[in-house]
Amino acid sequence: MAHQNNNYNNYNNYNNSFNYNNDYSNRDELFESQRKSLSELNKSENKLQSDIRFGVSVIIVVALVIIIVLGILIFGKGSSDTNNEEETPITEQVVGNDTLGYVTVPSDWKQYNTSTSYSDPTETYIITLDSTETTGNDIDQLAEQSAKNLTSDGFKEVSIKKDKLGPIDAYRIDAFSIENNKWVMNWIYIGEDNLVRIVSFETPNYDTDYVSIPQTYRLQNEQK
Repeated sequence: MAHQNNNYNNYNNYNNSFNYNNDYSNRDELFESQRKSLSELNKSENKLQSDIRFGVSVIIVVALVIIIVLGILIFGKGSSDTNNEEETPITEQVVGNDTLGYVTVPSDWKQYNTSTSYSDPTETYIITLDSTETTGNDIDQLAEQSAKNLTSDGFKEVSIKKDKLGPIDAYRIDAFSIENNKWVMNWIYIGEDNLVRIVSFETPNYDTDYVSIPQTYRLQNEQK
């Protein structure tokens, strides 16, 4: 009987030992399952963060592309408009008459004070055609007298030199008007009809394309 009890006790001990080991085994499996779950969760979170960063990067790139395209369109249009303005030819008109001669000026120039004076829209640049009788004086005397008159009228830096007025030999008298802050350039010559012809040009400086206008002078209007 004692032998049977011992066998019974040994059997229970064996079963208890077996169940204990099974508890550890189940716990390890639980830990492993939890570890895998955490690992998968971390992977999912990392992938989500990566997707978010990628999405933000895509949005930034798209925004930059849109800004660049808009900039090109805006500045390109402005540049195109500027180029069109620069490429637009400036139309011209011929002014003057058969007695005084003719010059070519931009089409937006208008008569200024007299019928033989013309100026730009700002009235900064002015060209005047005039004539007078010779009164027996030669061209040298007329040029000297013109320079003296300018000096008497308060002009400064008065100078005289021989020059061309278009195709015609002439004297050129330059002087600076302190009152108007302008240079006055006068060309004077005696025509074959003994009329003294004078072309006067007023400008604040010599650094302008307008100073070439007097050189378009001719006695006949070739456009008639």
